[in-house]
Amino acid sequence: IGEGRWEIVGGMYVEFEGGEPCGESLVRQCVMGKRYFLEKFGVDVTTGWQEDAWSHPWQLPQILRKCGIDSYMFKRGGKGERLFWWQSPDGSKVLAYNSHVSREPSQSWIDLLSEMRKRYGVDRAMIRIGRGDHGGGPTPEEIEAIKRFAEKTPPEIEVKFSTFREFVDSILAQNPDLPVLNDELGFELVGDLTNCGEIKRNNRLCENLLLTAERFCSIASILFGEPYPSEELYESWKKLLFNQFHDIIGGSGIPPVCRDALRFYEIIRESGERLLRDSLSTILKNIKTDGEGMPLIVVNPLPWERTDLAEIEIQLPEGQDEIQLLDEDGNRVPIQIVERREEKDRRFLRFIFIAERVPSLGYRTYRVVRGEGRISYPNPFSVEGLKVQNEFFSVEVDPDTGCLRSLLDRRDGREVLGASGRGNTLIAIEDEGDSEGRFVKGSDTIARPPGKAWDIISHPSIEICEEGPVRAKIRISRKFRNSSFTQEIMLYSKIERVDFNLIVDWHDIHWMIKVAFPLNVEDPEVTYNTAYGSVTRPADGL
Repeated sequence: IGEGRWEIVGGMYVEFEGGEPCGESLVRQCVMGKRYFLEKFGVDVTTGWQEDAWSHPWQLPQILRKCGIDSYMFKRGGKGERLFWWQSPDGSKVLAYNSHVSREPSQSWIDLLSEMRKRYGVDRAMIRIGRGDHGGGPTPEEIEAIKRFAEKTPPEIEVKFSTFREFVDSILAQNPDLPVLNDELGFELVGDLTNCGEIKRNNRLCENLLLTAERFCSIASILFGEPYPSEELYESWKKLLFNQFHDIIGGSGIPPVCRDALRFYEIIRESGERLLRDSLSTILKNIKTDGEGMPLIVVNPLPWERTDLAEIEIQLPEGQDEIQLLDEDGNRVPIQIVERREEKDRRFLRFIFIAERVPSLGYRTYRVVRGEGRISYPNPFSVEGLKVQNEFFSVEVDPDTGCLRSLLDRRDGREVLGASGRGNTLIAIEDEGDSEGRFVKGSDTIARPPGKAWDIISHPSIEICEEGPVRAKIRISRKFRNSSFTQEIMLYSKIERVDFNLIVDWHDIHWMIKVAFPLNVEDPEVTYNTAYGSVTRPADGL
């Protein structure tokens, strides 16, 4: 490295998959990766390198620029451009280069240089050599082959061994008028966005857990002098970032890789939950909770005020069967009991309620007090057959198919579903592709599965299992081949939202399941959440 024969590129902790980690994870991939290379090799990496990642979020140029990285080499995606400025919504730009070309010396190398001259007005082209993680760097035989190729090229073409940094600097020095791509770079091998759902679920849970633990550990340290657990959090982040390597989080590794990743998540959760529990204990013991009954504190870890469903299980005091919930002003808060159970000589009760206007990074205090008999609360739901409505929405399920027949937005009288009456429909599709989503051998382009598809609509079991006063729930159960599915449709008091839960007990291979919502819109586009941003894509089923 010191002699300049090896170049350190990338600057990330691992070559992450861009479509799945949150924005803060991508920031830490760069910060912690650059820190590692600086500490171990004395190199401040300024070139981005994501050769094999399948997706590249629109906000990444801004993240790279703020981390001192001015360029980005990639292979997958790019929307047809080879060399361009890749721009984030805020205007931050990096020089992007798609290096996808044969690694073997051939006429394609000459053709690439010709393309660079004619299309982009530059006199340089960069070609990667070697096999990477599929066989290492170039062999002595390959190096000799390149030297022989260089001897045979026309005299006006120079072939030399160089670095990505030198290539970037040579392009910038020419100040070409390059196209600007103000968008995400696109996708390849989208099977990796759905493989091994447990890894993806645990990634998001652990991201949220570590960020929440950091917030409340900071509060406990600043306000109450508790030592900040920086080293333990740092070690957890390293494990989480490692699991964001594209083949791990993409679920395309062999089973032992997936098992190792899940063990890492277990370690992260154990540490993060303990740190969060300890920090909240420090904070909450400094809150005055004097008064009648059992104090119940609802904490909001998000940076905005929140009204949402809260669920808790308590142990009932001896001789007490019923409870009521009061807010700070002594007002009775509607609750809905969802479970009663006994364990040896102890009795437990689990209930839900709507926690309203909980401050950002703050809390509200409630009190659980003795209830005098069963208390009747106003019910905001109307139930008629398999039709349930509150003040915001009306939903109706078809008794024959279990599909959503109607979803009416009562705020403006608009029917959300299209005329098919087949919302929330499970579709089973034959999946003969490989673990990365290839349906044609050797092709990495995005394609629809060519297999047959079935709507899973026969023999549903349907029940309205909850009717308020906090939540109404419709449950649909069904089977397909060896697997079973439970769909839940939920409406709430005071919350302008309809939730659709899908619980799958999966025992099949070579099948994929999708959920279809045919909407009452023309030429629809979908806005997706991405890392520190959002992006609009066509609703094309891909």
